[in-house]
Amino acid sequence: MGSTHFSAKHLVKAKGKIILPVDVSTFSEAEHLIKTLGPHVGIIKIGLETMTAIGAPVIAQLAAQYGVPIFYDGKFNDIPNTIGKSTAALLQYEGITMMNVHAGSGNESILAAVKNRGNMDVLVVTVLTSITSEECTDIFGCIPEVAVLKLAHKALRCGAQGIICSPQELLKLRQYPELKSLMKVTPGIQPEWMQKNDQARVMTPYEATIVGADYLVIGRAITAPPQDHEYIQGDPLKAVRLITEEIATAIAEKEMAKA
Repeated sequence: MGSTHFSAKHLVKAKGKIILPVDVSTFSEAEHLIKTLGPHVGIIKIGLETMTAIGAPVIAQLAAQYGVPIFYDGKFNDIPNTIGKSTAALLQYEGITMMNVHAGSGNESILAAVKNRGNMDVLVVTVLTSITSEECTDIFGCIPEVAVLKLAHKALRCGAQGIICSPQELLKLRQYPELKSLMKVTPGIQPEWMQKNDQARVMTPYEATIVGADYLVIGRAITAPPQDHEYIQGDPLKAVRLITEEIATAIAEKEMAKA
């Protein structure tokens, strides 16, 4: 990571880039995460575990109560009629700014989501970060870099606002100017001080920001940080502060490079 000095402006920008997953099974856990960490991140992501255990409407209302924007991570993958109606149903909840649909559901399903999105951004899921290069070839017939590129163009043709991909594919995507308008949301973000988990294609917050990530999904490094780290010592607030500073450094460096 670089040592460029960052300003308060860079910290604000860095905070806005962080998407915090709420993947818990009880209301009290969800409320605690949103209440304590919501003010320190840009967006709260409601995942499948929480949707199933507690119910998406409850958590959406909770996040709205604390004034935190919501990414509804439903990963819709169904026929166009179902996805269209499900997308429209999200409009009744205050604060949902993003939702997603799998590229594998097909063009018509993505188009249905876009048609019914209201003011929400539709993100197209490309290749999950848990999938290795070998498994990606088995599923898609090509390596992740090629698969993500194909699916990014599909998202663009269907009018989606962005894609979800590993940060490792961002350098390839940057070679195609027509894809610049697509928002890039990247899971698979792990600081150097965090042990690798079940994600196969990862980068640090600094690296992902440098190569062009617009938003970084960062979960366990914030919600379950290491106890043995000299500074963090298991404290989520200290973890998110360290991550924010790392992103701010990358933002400052990119601005200097453009000057």
